[in-house]
Amino acid sequence: MKKVNLILSIVFFSVTLFAQDNDNEMKTIFNAPDSLSFGAFGGVNVNFSGVGDEFGVLAGGSGGVIINHKFVFGGVGYGLTTEMPIASENYDALDLDISNGEDYEFHFGYGGVLAGFVIGWKRPIHLYTTVLIGAGGIGISDTDRHRHDDFDDVDDNHGNFVLVVQPNLELEFNLTKFMILGIGANYRYVSGVDFEGYDNMDFSGVGANVSLKFGLF
Repeated sequence: MKKVNLILSIVFFSVTLFAQDNDNEMKTIFNAPDSLSFGAFGGVNVNFSGVGDEFGVLAGGSGGVIINHKFVFGGVGYGLTTEMPIASENYDALDLDISNGEDYEFHFGYGGVLAGFVIGWKRPIHLYTTVLIGAGGIGISDTDRHRHDDFDDVDDNHGNFVLVVQPNLELEFNLTKFMILGIGANYRYVSGVDFEGYDNMDFSGVGANVSLKFGLF
């Protein structure tokens, strides 16, 4: 009987040890998961950032798919909702009509593909890092037309195509299983600005952002 108990103890110990070894097996980047899970989201984004010499508010939206609760792929877009006046000393260089006595301002919008990674998605507060790679446009109109939302009158002769890269780091709060609040910081790099008296740095800069996402995470 003692021998039987000894054998059973050895078998139990061996099985337990194997299970522990299996649980502690090294995980590699290319380990194939047993199954893939997919989610999706959509939401609103607000970015607070300097644009030129002004404090700017850029509003937009984002959406995409989430793989295994961690890998995010989608798209995002922003548009400048506040005024960015053009300095009057640059009117001549920009070939703007000053006969009507109007003031002029820039319009700015951009969007592109979004790739991200969620760190610690199960925790109520966790990290979310993304990068936006895309393009945008800068246009000019007089401020009176802007106030009346007559965007058809934006001067197409002063349009400017730009490239944009924007890395972002957020602290996310799981408000519910279907709603997440994000607060973070980013840097917007703009390339291709071609306006006399202005350069890439006038449209690039550090920003703070707030996002609210809805979906299956």
